[in-house]
Amino acid sequence: MKKFQFKLQAVLTLRQRAEQIALENYSRALLARQAAIDKLADMERALSRSTADLRGQLAKGSAAAEVNQTQDYCRFLGEKKLRCEQALGQAELELNQALHKMVSARQDREAVEHYLDAQRQRHDRALLAEERKMIEDLVQRRARRGGSKALTWKPASEKQWN
Repeated sequence: MKKFQFKLQAVLTLRQRAEQIALENYSRALLARQAAIDKLADMERALSRSTADLRGQLAKGSAAAEVNQTQDYCRFLGEKKLRCEQALGQAELELNQALHKMVSARQDREAVEHYLDAQRQRHDRALLAEERKMIEDLVQRRARRGGSKALTWKPASEKQWN
């Protein structure tokens, strides 16, 4: 019988590569989201420090120009924090899209592999059936030529064992 050959090997290779690319894109999206989370946390800490400085200045009775400058800085950090929150939302959206593409690519690859497994099992069953048929043919030929003597074994005598 012929050697097993999967005719969709090129498709399987393409699907594996597509899955690998989708996995890499998902990984990049995860890193981008984590960077956005870290940047947002930094902005929140900076805003918190700046707000605490403003409260301290107000409690001390600092000059109006100094208080005004700190308020402007707090507003700037608040706007920057808002942009970081928007960037985080965008990063999470891209992460979800990358996850969806990765899952889809994995399912596509698994479908081809499932087909490959089914074909290989079919081939193996056919191979076993062919081997069984060949063995049965050999047994029947031998039985026709020499009768049942060719199929049984008996020691010649007990003395041969020692």
